[in-house]
Amino acid sequence: MKHAQDKTFKCKIELDDVLFAIELIEFYQLNFKETTKLREIKAEPNLEDIVRLAKKNKAPQTAVMKITSYSKSHVSKSWNKVK
Repeated sequence: MKHAQDKTFKCKIELDDVLFAIELIEFYQLNFKETTKLREIKAEPNLEDIVRLAKKNKAPQTAVMKITSYSKSHVSKSWNKVK
């Protein structure tokens, strides 16, 4: 990058140039790792958590069935378990 401004690459690369390039790569790798930590996807909630939230919000079982695509009997069993 330092030599690119001259538009000539006939200069010899010195030790400082190599060390700067290593620091630059480490900087971008660290930023990449930190960025990916921010974008981690949380696991989907299980059916019991969804039923618990639906009961809290006074939603019907049919709403849970539509959201989760589970059968009526499957949702009903979880509905009766969750308090």
